[in-house]
Amino acid sequence: MTNRRERQWCAARRVAVTAASVWAVLGAAACRQRESAAANAPPPIEIRATVRPAEAMTIHAQIDGQVVDLFTREGSAIAANAPVAQLANAAVQRDSEVTRAQLALIDARLRRPRTRAVSSPARPRDAMEITEKILRLRKERFDKMRALRATNDVTTGDLEQAEIEYLAALRDYNNERRGAPAGAPAGEGDRELLTLERQKTSAEERFATQRQSLLRITSPLAGVVTRLYIAPGQSVFPRDPIADVANVTSLQVRGTIAPELVRYVRPGMRVDVKILSIPVRTFADEIEAVLPMEASGTGARGGTIIVIVPNPDGSLQPNTEALITLRAPR
Repeated sequence: MTNRRERQWCAARRVAVTAASVWAVLGAAACRQRESAAANAPPPIEIRATVRPAEAMTIHAQIDGQVVDLFTREGSAIAANAPVAQLANAAVQRDSEVTRAQLALIDARLRRPRTRAVSSPARPRDAMEITEKILRLRKERFDKMRALRATNDVTTGDLEQAEIEYLAALRDYNNERRGAPAGAPAGEGDRELLTLERQKTSAEERFATQRQSLLRITSPLAGVVTRLYIAPGQSVFPRDPIADVANVTSLQVRGTIAPELVRYVRPGMRVDVKILSIPVRTFADEIEAVLPMEASGTGARGGTIIVIVPNPDGSLQPNTEALITLRAPR
């Protein structure tokens, strides 16, 4: 009886040992799986970042001139197409006046009744005054262009064009004094030539008006004026910066990630963003984009993480430091 119980006890012990071994093997396999999953999971990553406007631009001058007025200041909100500054340019203003005067002169001549008379006892006073004014303005422009050419501020082509315009105005003035219509040989009154001359002058007037509109600098973007580069009385030239405007209703948080960590991040991944403002603001968001970036002097490629955070009240300011932390997968 005793031997039988001993045999039963030994059998039960062997079963328990076998079961314990199986559980040990299964436990070891589970541990290895957890270790493998942990090895493949992204490590905790904290990235230093900077807050930037989601939309920003620098407004540049498209024409030379002198600042006569500013309509905004740094830190002020500005609407789209709202004025930023007003420039003055005497040459542009003069060209606009000349083309308008030429159109008025041509229209006055086109309104005259047709006649084949060679001579006229008297010429309309308004036509004579208009041609005289055009001649004076063209002469002033020609003299200015010659002075600018001496200092290489204009090209030879610009000077030649100014001379041609001056000579044409002189011809019109002399023709008016002799009783012939401007732009035509002496003694001819061809209305078709006047019509063609009017079309040409109309194109010049549109061009002068377009150049004059460039003197009023506006903001194509609604936002905040973050920087002004000009002051009243300052001279500006084409491509000179006028102002920086940023839309801060939403902000980009941009951080640079090392090359060996790029494989762990992707757009859409959940992240925590801490903006080191006063007070500190935190956001739970996702990565908007991961931009590749090649490190200078090496073949390694890092990346830039971009996260978009809302800023409807404008309390967050650009250039504030921030931290982007990758969330651990659940």
